[in-house]
Amino acid sequence: MAPFTAVVGTPGLVDCIVAFLPIHLLMRLSSHARQDGVPQHRHLTISAATPDERSFWKRLPLALIQQLAAWLARLTAITLRCPAQLAAAAVGRGAGWCFEVMVTIVEGHAEARRAAALQRGTLTSIRIFHDVQLTCEELDALDRTTPERPPPLVARPTLDALTSISGLKPVHQSLAERGWEMPSLAWVGQGGWQPHRLGRLVVSSRSLRRVRGSIDAGGTGRRDEPRWEKVFEGMPVATGQQPGPLSHLEAIGPVPVFLHPVLVFLQFGTIDKLR
Repeated sequence: MAPFTAVVGTPGLVDCIVAFLPIHLLMRLSSHARQDGVPQHRHLTISAATPDERSFWKRLPLALIQQLAAWLARLTAITLRCPAQLAAAAVGRGAGWCFEVMVTIVEGHAEARRAAALQRGTLTSIRIFHDVQLTCEELDALDRTTPERPPPLVARPTLDALTSISGLKPVHQSLAERGWEMPSLAWVGQGGWQPHRLGRLVVSSRSLRRVRGSIDAGGTGRRDEPRWEKVFEGMPVATGQQPGPLSHLEAIGPVPVFLHPVLVFLQFGTIDKLR
């Protein structure tokens, strides 16, 4: 037992081990261990990959999600790993799996930093993957049992270090209503969003470089005429010699090559005014 005791008694060893524990395991430790261990985490993964993880995130009470978010004041990245079978789901059982958990954590993180008067944010990326293969029985058990995420914060969450959001599907379009301030947002990856909602998501950015993925045709149901100018119409027009909010823009789309010439003129004319 002497060697084991010596290892366990090594100063700082337990803290190092705790720092590498996944959140769903760390949250089962004592309150003291949680308070010491969770703030050390920089990369949070919310995953449906194992029964243990699915059970944890399914049953985590909203109050504890908010407490977890407050502890993650120095978070740098969030990864949400969802069931592959739900990639195209807009409604129904399991659609948007744990998306409300992720949103609550992001907003709680931002609020914790604001309350502590911390300078410049730390969260730089949000990634959503639909890469977890589940059985039919496992899919049937996905529904969360906790309340929906809280209403938008009175003070708009400031995420001034956030540069990329990827993997957004139509089921995630409610994110546009949360009022996130993201001036450094440079890269957005989505598929099938409505132009006006995508516009509300990116309107606060002054750093956009790439907005990838096909957009919906704005409620017409015709995907052959996506209106990209609708995405950017809420942004301020560049004046004088000042660079516009799209001065860094490098790529959007894909934009269909068979788009009507008038629509092409409208879309790229609008973008030029914002450069």
